[in-house]
Amino acid sequence: MKQNAYIKLIVAMLAISCLCCACTRGPAEDPGVDNEVIETSSRDEDDLSKITTEESSSDTDTWVSDSSEETEEVAPSDDDDGQDTVTPQTPSADTGKLGAANVSNGAFATGDGKYVYYTTYPSADRAAVVQEDRSTGTSGQVYLTVPKTNAAIDYLCVSGEYLFFRESLEDRESYDIVKVSLTDGDFEVIASGEIDSLSLYKDRLYFSDSCSLVSVDLNGQNKEVIYKSEHDATPAKIAYCFSGGKIFFGAPGEYDQEGYFFGKLYSMDLDGSNQTKISVKADVCNNGVFMTDGDSLYFFGNSESDGIGLYTCRLDGSELTAMDKDMPRSMNFISGKYFMATGDELYMKKDASGYQLIDNADYRWAKICIVGDDIYYISQDPRDPDALPVMHRLPINGGGAEELG
Repeated sequence: MKQNAYIKLIVAMLAISCLCCACTRGPAEDPGVDNEVIETSSRDEDDLSKITTEESSSDTDTWVSDSSEETEEVAPSDDDDGQDTVTPQTPSADTGKLGAANVSNGAFATGDGKYVYYTTYPSADRAAVVQEDRSTGTSGQVYLTVPKTNAAIDYLCVSGEYLFFRESLEDRESYDIVKVSLTDGDFEVIASGEIDSLSLYKDRLYFSDSCSLVSVDLNGQNKEVIYKSEHDATPAKIAYCFSGGKIFFGAPGEYDQEGYFFGKLYSMDLDGSNQTKISVKADVCNNGVFMTDGDSLYFFGNSESDGIGLYTCRLDGSELTAMDKDMPRSMNFISGKYFMATGDELYMKKDASGYQLIDNADYRWAKICIVGDDIYYISQDPRDPDALPVMHRLPINGGGAEELG
């Protein structure tokens, strides 16, 4: 596929992703107040179900390795062509049962071993989060937005008795991070801003905010800016993922194409220290797929030889490979299985020869989230501009999709 086709693909994915997240936001809080709890309340007025959950914990990143690594500290620099690398990691047990690319795909579904949580749209002006006990099938709303234009909820992650997610506001520039108690339904807004790619790792929340990568504790306190991007324009997203107690990320700032920023690949410690350039002959896009299976990275990028598209390399930057680029795709990974989605088809990696078509549906903007043995996706009737987005669940091991919510 020609380079300009991929530029159009990525631009289209961003535009659609913004629609998916219903980029509707409210007035941002004072950016100088990093640690203040903004709001705390309860949704009693909406008569929501009060569902009690067993205390449990699950990182949003599936693959975690206990192996250690020593790397040379190198500050990100546009003209740095050093050959510093990191040691490849081996994935441990798949305890979270969450898709490795859930965050880059919007994380509109997640789980903690007993329960699954997913976003639904009960009306044109409201979004909700449903908690479902997969052993009994019982479910109920744990959160419902107030009426607003293009309401949306995404980037769900859960730790113990608390659920965290991003909620759209109405000024199309800002979002809230909301923390909900799963025992009594009380909630509080713990952060606001130009927030993207919210995830939870080792008892801290990570997200991109105004072109920086930051972390806060589970109460929204003790904010740390662990990486500041050189670009300062929207989208404020920074591509990143976790492996072995390290953060792998793209350092966008060298150049942009059609509003997308490209830069070098780095790793760093969870506090932002030991920033180390990974030598790889491709630049990383700040948007789209960015994930690891614990051994390799998968990302949208740009190289002189293959142009813009989907790439994979080892964690040390070696074995760079341009992946199949015959059609636009997002991807996800779970328990040794790879999945690729187009706008209306879902494929599973069959063997070295290619992919096997496993389902035809309206995969809205090719975004798929995996929780346990199920694939979650959102569809919308393309013939009806007023149709509500509908959440679906498709068993990985076979069976038809069901509508949720």
